[in-house]
Amino acid sequence: MLKKGVFILVLFWSFISQAQFTYEIKEGPLVKVSGFDLLHGFMGGLNSPQFSEFDLNRDGVNDLVVFDRADFKLYTFLRSQKNQFVYAPEYESQLPEGENIYVLRDMNSDGLLDVFTTSEAGDLLIYKNTTSENDDLLQFEGLGPWYYRNQYDDNYPILYNPLSFANASTDMPGIVDIDGDGDIDIVNYDQFNLTYMMYKDVRAEKKWDKDTFEFQNMDYCFGYFWEGFDSEIRLNTCPFDLSFPLKLKPRHVGGAGCWFFDEDGDGDMEMYISNLDFKRITRLVNGKSDNNHDYDTMILVDTMFLDGKSFDSYVFPVGYMIDVDNDGLKDMVIAPNAAFETKEKNQIRYYRNAGSKNKADFKFDRSNFIIEQMLDLGGNSSPAFIDIDNDGDKDLLVMNNGDYYESLGIKDRIALFENTGDAEEPIFELKDSDFLGLTDSSLIGASLSVGDIDNNGKQDILIGTINGSLYWFASEDNSWKFKTNQLLNYEKQSGESSWSPAVIDYNKDGINDLLVGFYNGNIALFEGLNKTGLPNFKWISSNAWGMKANDWLQNSSEPKFSSYGYASPSVGDIDNDGTLEIIIGGYNDVLRVYHVDGHNPEDSLLADENIVFKSFGGDTVSTRVGGRLQPCLANITGDSIPELVIGNLRGGLNFASHILSSETSIDNSNISIVTNRLMPNPVALGSRFQITSPNKLEKWDVKIYDINGKVVFANAMNRGERGLSISSNEIGPGVFFINTYNLTSNRLITDKVIVLE
Repeated sequence: MLKKGVFILVLFWSFISQAQFTYEIKEGPLVKVSGFDLLHGFMGGLNSPQFSEFDLNRDGVNDLVVFDRADFKLYTFLRSQKNQFVYAPEYESQLPEGENIYVLRDMNSDGLLDVFTTSEAGDLLIYKNTTSENDDLLQFEGLGPWYYRNQYDDNYPILYNPLSFANASTDMPGIVDIDGDGDIDIVNYDQFNLTYMMYKDVRAEKKWDKDTFEFQNMDYCFGYFWEGFDSEIRLNTCPFDLSFPLKLKPRHVGGAGCWFFDEDGDGDMEMYISNLDFKRITRLVNGKSDNNHDYDTMILVDTMFLDGKSFDSYVFPVGYMIDVDNDGLKDMVIAPNAAFETKEKNQIRYYRNAGSKNKADFKFDRSNFIIEQMLDLGGNSSPAFIDIDNDGDKDLLVMNNGDYYESLGIKDRIALFENTGDAEEPIFELKDSDFLGLTDSSLIGASLSVGDIDNNGKQDILIGTINGSLYWFASEDNSWKFKTNQLLNYEKQSGESSWSPAVIDYNKDGINDLLVGFYNGNIALFEGLNKTGLPNFKWISSNAWGMKANDWLQNSSEPKFSSYGYASPSVGDIDNDGTLEIIIGGYNDVLRVYHVDGHNPEDSLLADENIVFKSFGGDTVSTRVGGRLQPCLANITGDSIPELVIGNLRGGLNFASHILSSETSIDNSNISIVTNRLMPNPVALGSRFQITSPNKLEKWDVKIYDINGKVVFANAMNRGERGLSISSNEIGPGVFFINTYNLTSNRLITDKVIVLE
């Protein structure tokens, strides 16, 4: 009974220590653009979305799931009684995560839509929907990487190969019941033969039960056509004919999309294709039913089927067949399929089907479907707060690249949102889309920060760029004057591009210092030397406090940090305890908090992770915000605890407030949290690591647990001891949790150590 009580105590104190540094994603303040109030201004933006219908709340009406290929962010929307899609983020965490593609189809004909997505390597992953009527939440079972078998005759051995997409980061396969037999088929582009290949589920033909299925490659030349040069469609022939010239090379090495819809109601599917090199969408009319063919055979090529026009809005469009207006007819929503360097604003085109079940007629409706609800500045948003108009409240600046389709990524600019509300209820209204007139400055990959860099009591504007430049705009006479784009005299090393600055007085000498995040995931520290006059900085460290923005690759042959991180720091007192913390954003949905106060830059600190969550009723769930995160801490609501605004790859913003800014049942009055020093971490098996005493005037009990909760090491740090040096051989390889506890003051520190073989 005693052990159980101790375990509950450990969990309680672990929760409190994490709650101190936790932010909750919320709707955020009102945003106004061109006189319109945005329904969900801080929703986060979209770049290359994919759309699927799905009954999220199980009311018998299809809702909407949106997945962005750019950074794998999921959105969920409920359909209202007025056929409007209303953002419902409570369902996002109930769906499986995915990469590259995200398609919802009924794999086993049980009336429940399953998830088709891919692994990082491009292998097909299927998540079977196992939700029952008694389940409060959606339930899915991962079936792992899926395989297909060959179609050789009985004289050959059966071979199974991973059903993978060679260009998973760009290709969009057609995943649909093409032949109407009740099971799902997959059609994907074959870059080597310039044809589309069909992988058919043979469950219906084999008369297997609904949960037994097998993909077989049934057609190496689906539709009996192939693509020539300049995306020309050649009907009634295949490259496997003897007349096919062997010297012909692929026209494009990947990047193709296809989707299907029976637009004339004759039982066969018309096919729509696009590719990476062209704006055009090509419609292929299927003559299988009309001509009693045994196989799908395309007989007509049409590029003028969208409201009588050829699609020419942007390169590599892909369409999605969903019933937007709930009239029983499938409409077509078209969005960019390229993850990068594509159109990023007003790019989601909705074509309403004004025809009938036997004759589709797609009429253009609007180009901002779904994104009309949110602030979307294009791509690579980087926020900062500053009182531009000297009215006592903070205004919002957002660095962004605009629409890449127009700027080509070389005209980064700042959007100014003036706070027209008050200190407690801000309202951010777009006043200037090119504040400081930077669009002609050829800024690329820019990151924004605000701080008093010359120590004159006024806030300056700092901009880091992809090539490692740091721009300084000084505050003078209620305006900002450009001073230099070489604020730091620093010779970059490999991997130290994509600068992202932040101001900090790390040594509390009254002279502000600089942090600069790098592409390689590290953060450099530069010490300020001049109290007055022109700022001057001395390099201190290129890996300050061991801070990292990189992903930890646990599934690699040798667990390690990824080679890139796009570190973006922001500094603030996030728990209002009088000490500074640093939040680091990264490329792959990484947000980490480092408690640097009182530590030397040479120390290697551990971070708090998963600090962002979403609350639904009494439940809280962690949430994915997206990629290329650029956090900004600022107190904009007057409660003395800074809010967190996060920029991302998609050109939007997310808003979060600290848990201590909201009502909570936790009594924080007697809690004193300190930071343990654990290094190195990770540690190689056979090497030693150190746990430094948080306070040498007190005794600390140390216990190390494995992932199953078993104690594998127990010791103590007595009064006066600096810490413990532990051999990793004592606990072996793996992931372990360290509890350092002081009984007298009721303080607990929970850390994690990784021992590599």
